[in-house]
Amino acid sequence: MELIDLTSTAIAVTLRRADEMGDAITARGGTGQISAAPSRPKRADWVALSIAAVVCGAALAAELLLGA
Repeated sequence: MELIDLTSTAIAVTLRRADEMGDAITARGGTGQISAAPSRPKRADWVALSIAAVVCGAALAAELLLGA
């Protein structure tokens, strides 16, 4: 149980520090501004998501129908 606590604490600290570093880079006008700009998924993103969903659905259907 102690190892799980140490691991989760290390992950939480790392995520917090990474967030602070990203904020600092953005505040100084660094490359963080690229990812900080609000953007929405474009048509190509929706096409890729649709293809991935169809492939996953087909794999699931094949597994349920053919697998025993």
